[in-house]
Amino acid sequence: MKKKTLYWIGGFLAVGLIGNMLEENIPVKKTVVKDVKESIKKETVVKDASVTAHTICKIIVENKLYKAVDINFPWGNRKIFNKENQRYIVKDYVIFEYRGIKQKANWHCDIQFKGGNEMDINNWEILNFEIIES
Repeated sequence: MKKKTLYWIGGFLAVGLIGNMLEENIPVKKTVVKDVKESIKKETVVKDASVTAHTICKIIVENKLYKAVDINFPWGNRKIFNKENQRYIVKDYVIFEYRGIKQKANWHCDIQFKGGNEMDINNWEILNFEIIES
């Protein structure tokens, strides 16, 4: 059995096909070979950073509620919308205590990753942020 090579070409996975033609020197139009090689070089994978976006937004919430004590982010209610160009809209709520009174507040965070280390808050641009007391 011949070993097949996998190529990522223009958003599609090519098994064998043009890949085997390139390896076995089967005559193929030179422009096709050139286009395939360029597609392989240019293809970039954009990582989904939605979980990190949620974490960064929680840090922003904690910074805004710096006078509060006992800040808690319950599980199960978050909504993360993945937009174009690594932009994320995160909606969730927080329970916190301020001056002895427990409060719940919804928050919305619209942020975009600029590149670099995704855990560095400086690599994120805050497009919109609001805390809505409930």
